[in-house]
Amino acid sequence: MEAGKGEQPAEFSVCIICFESYGDLYQTNCCSKTLCKECHTSIPTPECPNCRLLNYSISKIELQNQSESAQEGEESPEPSQEKEKGEIDKHQEVIIEVGLKMKNFKGKRATMSSNGKFYCRGKLDKKCKCCNIVCGPKQGCNCNACTELDRKYRNLGPEYKVNKLGKPSKFDMEAGKYFCEYTTEHDSLLKVCNKDSGYQCADCIPL
Repeated sequence: MEAGKGEQPAEFSVCIICFESYGDLYQTNCCSKTLCKECHTSIPTPECPNCRLLNYSISKIELQNQSESAQEGEESPEPSQEKEKGEIDKHQEVIIEVGLKMKNFKGKRATMSSNGKFYCRGKLDKKCKCCNIVCGPKQGCNCNACTELDRKYRNLGPEYKVNKLGKPSKFDMEAGKYFCEYTTEHDSLLKVCNKDSGYQCADCIPL
């Protein structure tokens, strides 16, 4: 798809992150999802917030009048072809469906955020030292019921939690800590978050 040539009927043009439809809207060329300009520029990593493809590209959406679309008989864009497994983060074995709503085991409706975690916006089960004690994406912590929903959606065992960047983190009984096995920069050095290195990344510490 050429940049600037994407077209969608107005009813499909809602940002998958903020669910708003005002301002400039763009379509991801990897998975045909809609992003507003503000959310696109605020994404901290160079990966698609939906399918996690690195260095993804976007095309501006030219909105059509719904009645004109019906008269012209135009169809919405076909979904892009499935990407090879090598293009998707191996730790993300599920497609992140931003905006997906499911009920946690307490019966509260939880929404999947762009980091792949579920949040119900209720109070956390215990006081948290790193956030505002609300089960929400602002700080990255979620309640026990939504944590269980994270595991269920990803088919993870009880020894796992998902950190605030959406990475599965496994609890090590011997160390008494969670490790995600990801390499991050710490004190200008690249370190692997695991028991062998003795390093636990900042995103796994709150777990």
